[in-house]
Amino acid sequence: MRILFPLVLLSLPLQSQTLTSPNGRVVAEIAESGGRLTWALRLDDVAVIEPSALGFTLNGRDFGEGVEVGTPEWESVEESFPSRQGVHAMVTNHYQSGRWPVTLSATGEAWFLQFRVFDHGVAFRYEMVGEGAKNFTAESTTYTFPAGAQLRAQGGVDVYENVYDGLDGEALLVGTRMGPPVVGKLASGVSFALTHAGPGVGFPNPYLEVAENRKLKTVYVRNGDGTTGASTGGDLSSPWNVVTVGSLDDLVNADLVEALAPAPDPELFPEGTATSWAQPGRSVWDWMSRFPGGITAENSKLESLWASRLGFEYNTIDEGWGAWNGGDPWDQVKEVVEASEKVGVKVLVWVRSRDIRSRGQRAAFFSHLKEAGVSGFKADFFDFGGVSPAAKERVRLAERILREAAHYQLVANFHGFGKPLGQFRSYPNLLNIEAVFGKESFPNAETTVQIPLTRLLAGPTDYTPLGLEGRLQGDQTQAFEIATMATMAGPLITLAERGDRMAQSPFASVIAGIPCLWDETRVLEGTEVGSTCAMARRVGEVWYVAILNAGPERSWQVALDFLDPGREYQGEIVRDGATTLEQRLVSSGDAIEATTVAGGGLVVRLIPPGGEPVRSLPFETSFSTGRGSFFAERGQVLSNEPWAEPVLEDRLPDRRWAWSGTGAGGLTASLDEADAWHGGSSLKVEGGLTGEAELELFSCDLELPSDVHLELAFRGSGEGQASVALHFATGEVRLLPLSEGGEDWEVRRFDLTAEAGRRLMGIALHLNSQESSSHWSLRWGRLSLRAGEAPVPFAPSALMLENPILQGFDGVEGTLRWTEPPEGAAYYSIYQVSGLSGERRWLGVTEGGMFPVSVSRLDDEAEVIFQLAASSWDGVASGIREVRIALPPRPALGEALMGTVIGTTGSYDNSGATRERVFDGDTGSYFDAPVANDAWAGLDLGSGEVPVVRAIRFFPREGWAGRMTGGGFQGSNSASFSTSTTLATISVEPKEGQWTLLPVEGATAFRYLRYRSPNGGWGNVAEVSFHPAGTLVAPSGVEAGRAGSSARVEWRPLATAASYRIGRAEVSGGPYELAGETAEGAYFFDDDLDPMARVFYVVTAVSVEGFEGPPSLEVEALDPFVDWLGAPGEFEQDANGDGRADGLEFALGGPLQCDFFGEMGNRIEVLLRDDRMLDARLFRSPDLSQWQEVGNGPVVTQDGLPTGFVRTIFEDFAAGDAAAYYRLRLNR
Repeated sequence: MRILFPLVLLSLPLQSQTLTSPNGRVVAEIAESGGRLTWALRLDDVAVIEPSALGFTLNGRDFGEGVEVGTPEWESVEESFPSRQGVHAMVTNHYQSGRWPVTLSATGEAWFLQFRVFDHGVAFRYEMVGEGAKNFTAESTTYTFPAGAQLRAQGGVDVYENVYDGLDGEALLVGTRMGPPVVGKLASGVSFALTHAGPGVGFPNPYLEVAENRKLKTVYVRNGDGTTGASTGGDLSSPWNVVTVGSLDDLVNADLVEALAPAPDPELFPEGTATSWAQPGRSVWDWMSRFPGGITAENSKLESLWASRLGFEYNTIDEGWGAWNGGDPWDQVKEVVEASEKVGVKVLVWVRSRDIRSRGQRAAFFSHLKEAGVSGFKADFFDFGGVSPAAKERVRLAERILREAAHYQLVANFHGFGKPLGQFRSYPNLLNIEAVFGKESFPNAETTVQIPLTRLLAGPTDYTPLGLEGRLQGDQTQAFEIATMATMAGPLITLAERGDRMAQSPFASVIAGIPCLWDETRVLEGTEVGSTCAMARRVGEVWYVAILNAGPERSWQVALDFLDPGREYQGEIVRDGATTLEQRLVSSGDAIEATTVAGGGLVVRLIPPGGEPVRSLPFETSFSTGRGSFFAERGQVLSNEPWAEPVLEDRLPDRRWAWSGTGAGGLTASLDEADAWHGGSSLKVEGGLTGEAELELFSCDLELPSDVHLELAFRGSGEGQASVALHFATGEVRLLPLSEGGEDWEVRRFDLTAEAGRRLMGIALHLNSQESSSHWSLRWGRLSLRAGEAPVPFAPSALMLENPILQGFDGVEGTLRWTEPPEGAAYYSIYQVSGLSGERRWLGVTEGGMFPVSVSRLDDEAEVIFQLAASSWDGVASGIREVRIALPPRPALGEALMGTVIGTTGSYDNSGATRERVFDGDTGSYFDAPVANDAWAGLDLGSGEVPVVRAIRFFPREGWAGRMTGGGFQGSNSASFSTSTTLATISVEPKEGQWTLLPVEGATAFRYLRYRSPNGGWGNVAEVSFHPAGTLVAPSGVEAGRAGSSARVEWRPLATAASYRIGRAEVSGGPYELAGETAEGAYFFDDDLDPMARVFYVVTAVSVEGFEGPPSLEVEALDPFVDWLGAPGEFEQDANGDGRADGLEFALGGPLQCDFFGEMGNRIEVLLRDDRMLDARLFRSPDLSQWQEVGNGPVVTQDGLPTGFVRTIFEDFAAGDAAAYYRLRLNR
């Protein structure tokens, strides 16, 4: 609503006139003093700005002195519109305005002074209308604050990337530059902030400069054409000078900058600030924390995958994508976009602003982006050509970029640019502006804590917050780092940390829930610019409390009185030093108590508890949060790597944690992320108990069927009785007592048939102790409530590794693909298995029919074994499918050589990353030399005899593997390496995150060994080790079987064996003759033997150098089948008591294998003994109750099989695509 009312309120000359804010608290005074036009500002009768100069220099004349002031035009405005600044949902544009006509007495030249007074501050600018040359070169505007004022300011006025410092307002150095916002605090306690808005058409981005003590002035940077200010032949309006006043909460919530900016052009943005295609969001980013291999197309797809798991909207691909595919990246960019779109993530790409400075460049670039499906770009380095990013040419370039990008519906993020002037309102496709000393500069806590209360007062900033480890986290706690994200609002929040680390964090739910735009913000008591920042913020019904503390350790008691009265909230709390998420129930009458260390913080997420009751069966939970620092199956840890998989996220207890009972006071409940039955967490209850206590877990509304049962996996103990409590609609409670558990997981099953027809309303944990004080430590790993038995899902088929790429001697990468069963699966689990130790490692899960892998050997096995299983939503797994990938034999290595570390001294920026890090055994540390070129690190093995180096292993510095390309390893007998021999060269960029092994040819021994990095490599490497030749070990697991005149010898393959020699003897102990040598697999067939003679075998390994190792243990090849044939009546007996008939023991060569052909039916294969007396028949059942023989007779073939076995194939075309079970019946 706008109200316009011209009034004659003053006569000439002007003496004094006031303009008051709508709430009556803020008063601006415009006056004439000694021929000079002045202004002043008060808040509740407290002087904020004392009388200060107004005016400007135009065409060489001062238009603020010797003036006559006419009758003002008054206006009152009250309107609102959606905010893009993100502090609260709606901008309140409510002000009183006065527009004074001013005439220069000496010349009669006219101009206008416009003031707007808001409830939180004042803004004013200078206007001229009409034709004629106007060369506006400077402002006379000053700001004089009262004695005792303290300021916070930073000195960057081009890209605004300096650190905020505290300044005494009465000890300012004349000429000191300050890049707004400048924030001050008066002795009275009133806070104020100075900045600018607009921007004025054709003007640069202004800054502030010290005119004298207690006085600042508005100044313009020098433009690219050497001028200052703006020049035009038409109408002219300067940028707004803006002062916000009040409490820190008033400053943070002030809407002046956004309200003063022009509204969006309706032709470009018909939806205004709520333009749908300019979607706000959070973005992963690949610059500060990179995946191994750096910025590649595949890693960009991976970033998008992790973004989707966090619920983030964008993936920003930084500098480096332009080099993809040899500098023609657009096909790969399109692939990344398509992969990202499938998981609901949009892509932004980085570009230098100089490369889109012309209309033609922009048209070409924007067309490429649109064709590839890219949603926008991050334009950087606006200081090209030596021109300030705050100069008028760059301000104008930015507006042209935004206008033309809007025609393509592209969003933008500006880096290396000046402070915002409200463009984020005028151009909704501008998602952010950097203009800050942000995370790229590795700021400390004192620097970071000021940003929400200083720089963000001008508008959004791409600070790129959040580091969870290493240098990116710095000396701050994780609570501090997460709080930075919650205190920095704007249309786009770009996160510095890698997506997987955020998703795998125990605090992932808190991180993922932080929005970029908030509906409400409150600055909390205890906030002090420069030392602390505490905020409560709301989005929808969810509240966050975020505290940053840069000062000394301090205690907080945060009242939750902003919550809805009478309503319960689920609290998720991240404290300093915590490794798990604290959870508790709170309400508006509660307070959160916390202690924050220096560089520490606090984050609290408050959510109204929700979730529907359990209404159907089966119901199952393993209390998995969908992430963890390890992974377990049935209580066995299969991986110690962090992971995050939304498909594995279970339903968690509804109210965490709701206790009842007289004995509950000493008990605590939590999700234990150090122990699990399945996944990465379990329910943990511990503490002291006196009497009875009950922990509410799940609400239900479910009539139990007749065949229902409950199953629980648990472990732990206490001096008393633990029970599962079932609450029924009648009010009755049935307790299902648990036996006292121990250290191992125990599974207990309860038959609930007697409860059929009753309505279950809740499930709880009930504890009871008669002891005066008992201690409990109990974990629940799985809770299952189901009717009947869980069906086993069909297994996938046709498992293969597509496009396998060997990584050196020890690794392989590629994509596992398989055929999904007709009924599909909830998800598929992928494992790697050691052929030597049998160790099974979980690699992850997927919901589709493919899974990328990149692994190394688990042991010294000669092949990588992958396994695959399908799982139902009930958590039941199918049979296993397996594929094996042979690895090349590697040299047998001796222990790494030791010596005195030598090389380039010192470290970059004195970081401590010295040459010693190369040989410290820690792949997380690295050498970062003080020089880019000729940096090296090596060993002096000492005087005396030294061994010959046969191989070198190295591990790249994370994120910087490319710096090793072109580097090499040298040996010398001169300490200066004046003469040296190249042992090995790194010709291609090595694989990150794993060791690379390089063989060394030749037989020369050297005292001095080193790694020399290429020019520009900075010596970067994490680990290097030099190895002499090692000793081969004997093959293990040797077995031999025999069928008549043929024998098969098998053993466990060795990584260091290029081939194997098989020795044969007719008597135990030898002598052995060479039966043969093989380099194909770990088995050998020996034919044409005397069926009646005994035969013994040993196996030796042969290295790549041709050395033969020691023999294995001797085995005798026996054919028990021959003995068994002599007693055919033994077919149904079980001689060894293992539950399998002897006939199956000897006749069956492996499990049934099934291939699915959809409507065409199924094909079943099995290996059987080549015995004509065997009768094999296949039967099919749809439900395991009725069985029907498959009519088609089997096809028998011996192709490619060892002597004594045949492949028997049944083709079941009658099955169609219906579910089917099969069993094989053998008779003889």
